Amino acid sequence: MTAITKDFRLNADKRKSIENVYENYLLTQSNKARQTYDNAKARLDAMYPKVWELITNVVRSHQPQEDVDTIKSMRAKYNDDGGRIHDDNCFYFVNPSEETYQNYEGETKTRINENEIHVDMTLDARPNGTYGNQFAYAYYYDELNKKGLTQILIVVGQAKEKSKVL
Repeated sequence: MTAITKDFRLNADKRKSIENVYENYLLTQSNKARQTYDNAKARLDAMYPKVWELITNVVRSHQPQEDVDTIKSMRAKYNDDGGRIHDDNCFYFVNPSEETYQNYEGETKTRINENEIHVDMTLDARPNGTYGNQFAYAYYYDELNKKGLTQILIVVGQAKEKSKVL
């Protein structure tokens, strides 16, 4: 009975050491996952100001600043009865365009491509529309790590919970 317990403990130590090696590998600059992360973050940083400007122009064309100021002054005077300003940070854009394609018979046809995009400017956004902190943790990972607020514990904790299920 002791041999089985001893083997089980050794197995746990081996798993822990493998976990530490893998964790260190992911944190280095030389692996493919880290390079992909850095490239994605750089692309987002480059696109963010352009998207923000586009969204601001679209919103301001429908809700001029004068109207927003009027509602704010009415709310200051009459509280909630003075109107409502919707603080929205989630936008859905459609830019239809025609594209040509060849069908199976070789005929050239045209169709309308909607070119839809859903832009969510919150830190807790996920691509499928649900919310969580994964984006914020990923985007600010280096800053959190520098301050000692590393989020590896969350990922490792989730992995341990999943291993208990297995």
